[in-house]
Amino acid sequence: MKLFFDTNVYVAEALLGEAAEQMLSATEHSVCKPQVNEAESGYGILQNVRCTAIRKALAATRCSKRPRPGRLHSRHRLWGTQRAYHNATHIADCLLQLDAAGNIARNPSEVEMALWFHDAVYDSRAADNEEKSAAWAARELIAGGVGAASAALVTELVLATRHDAVAETEDAQVVADIDLSILGREPAVFDAYDQAIRTEYQWVPEWEYREARARILSGFLNRRFLYQTEYFRERYERQARKNLERTIVRISGTK
Repeated sequence: MKLFFDTNVYVAEALLGEAAEQMLSATEHSVCKPQVNEAESGYGILQNVRCTAIRKALAATRCSKRPRPGRLHSRHRLWGTQRAYHNATHIADCLLQLDAAGNIARNPSEVEMALWFHDAVYDSRAADNEEKSAAWAARELIAGGVGAASAALVTELVLATRHDAVAETEDAQVVADIDLSILGREPAVFDAYDQAIRTEYQWVPEWEYREARARILSGFLNRRFLYQTEYFRERYERQARKNLERTIVRISGTK
């Protein structure tokens, strides 16, 4: 069962909070005009054809009588200042990756919805962000009129971004690979991501952070494949391994 596009609008408004209206009220050609570097800005969340469609649908949503989406606490919104990496720009990049992969998903609407939701709840001090994001997704999708089967599938796909095991379904593999695609980018892009992660964990002492980060990155590096789909493996596997190897060497110094 496919999701209706206006559900994406419903989700965008819920996740972005007031930022959605600020973005949508900006001049159309400054926000909606496709840019080569769209993923570099949070405005990219409304990139290409999504922008015009969301503008129109949000206007319709405001006069609708259907239930309003629940709003996350301000610290969990994608526009929150505590999110140096896990923010609207990351979601925009995920959407661009999905678009570039073409018809890779069996259930493209549910895959896209999972990408919108997968970092809805993010607290660097917590260990259950994905579970909370998945639960929130289920509640909001059902409230927005999405069928139970589709909502359950989105929940399953969001949980795939825990990256604690090899995803069992093709769509879960797609979502996991898209989320990890940053690992295989050119060195400058990867390094900016790596620094952003450090910023999100600035409360952790340097030596402790280095040990934990090296352990996590080594876990990825020790996998037979970082990417589970052929498309992303061919596109990012080699560079991802280079990025991880040099970063582990860099951070594995003495305390």
